[in-house]
Order: sequence, then structure tokens, then C-alpha cells
Amino acid sequence: MNTQATPSPAAPETVVDIRRLWTVFKNTDGEQVVHRDLDLRIARGEVLSLVGGSGTGKTVLLRQILGLEKPSKGTVEVLGQAPGELSAAGAANVGMLFQHG
Repeated sequence: MNTQATPSPAAPETVVDIRRLWTVFKNTDGEQVVHRDLDLRIARGEVLSLVGGSGTGKTVLLRQILGLEKPSKGTVEVLGQAPGELSAAGAANVGMLFQHG
């Protein structure tokens, strides 16, 4: 009888991990909630497209992943760190191209 466990394939490394993200903008009518309890995990090698109408929060989400905007609530991690805390070596591994850039 073989008692050795067969190794399971390694889980892919998480590159972007977003937990319970809230994005709220204040305006003259009060508050505009853009993201509410958004959870998103992107693994190394995964390709993701953000699709939606104008004003639905796609660019805001990308700006939060890059650390250009802070979420109202929740956490965003890139390579295990908050985007603003990435080392130069970690930041060199992140790239994004905006439409009409």
C-alpha cells in the first residue's frame, strides 16, 4: 500500500486581493456609493477585463489598485502589500494601460 500523499497542484499566487471595498464620493446631493462590499482576487497569470457603462467605477477601481486613490472602507493589496507601500522592485512588476493613455 502506498502511504505517500500525492502532491496537489500549488494554488496560484494572488497578485491583487480586494476585500469588502467601499468607494463613496460626497456630492451636493449627499453621497454617491460606487463600490459596496466589493471582493476581488486576481491570480498571477490571470487576465481580467473590467467592462461596464460610463460612470460605473471601472477607472476608480483601477486607481485604487494602483494606490492613486484610497478606498472609503475595505482593503486593497497588491503583491501582499497596500499599493502605496510597494517597494520599487514590487512596483516594477505592476503595469496598467488606460484607454486613451
